[in-house]
Amino acid sequence: MHAEPRYSGLLATADEYFAMPDDGFRYELTHGVLVMTPSPSYWHQEVVEMLCRLINGFTVARNLGKAVAAPLDVKVSSATVYQPDIVYFSSAKSARRREVVDVIPDLVVEVASPGTALKDLQMKKADYEAAGIREYWIVDPDEKLFRFFVLRGGRYEEQPSDGYVSEVIKGFRVDAAAFWASLE
Repeated sequence: MHAEPRYSGLLATADEYFAMPDDGFRYELTHGVLVMTPSPSYWHQEVVEMLCRLINGFTVARNLGKAVAAPLDVKVSSATVYQPDIVYFSSAKSARRREVVDVIPDLVVEVASPGTALKDLQMKKADYEAAGIREYWIVDPDEKLFRFFVLRGGRYEEQPSDGYVSEVIKGFRVDAAAFWASLE
């Protein structure tokens, strides 16, 4: 007998979501609706791991902050809790972390998969923007593409992807060609 997800499709608040017993499945709370999220692919996780390692290799030694890979619940509103693939907190914010992340990260990264690409670009982008997350990166491993969004005046502005230098992680440069080459 296979276990079925108990909560998929239920209406809930973020507080109710955090109070639910674990049923062994991964969920996100999207605008008050619990949505089961499937496990990512091996390739997806390779990309997440390498990017997280690069960010932490740069930031930890400089005491700038710390990146953490999913699964990690991030409350972006009273009705929305996402599990970004990578969250980054500056050193000032990471000192205040707890079991439930109710401190808004400085940066979130979503590694797109065919089933999530549209949600990442539209709904999550709008929700992260409204929450005040200063940078949002979307990484598409199938297309070998990075998209960078920086919050300015309450709105995300897309930045050129060639040689992008993060505004949140001072001095951290993303060399997309070198990144993809390192995974081959």
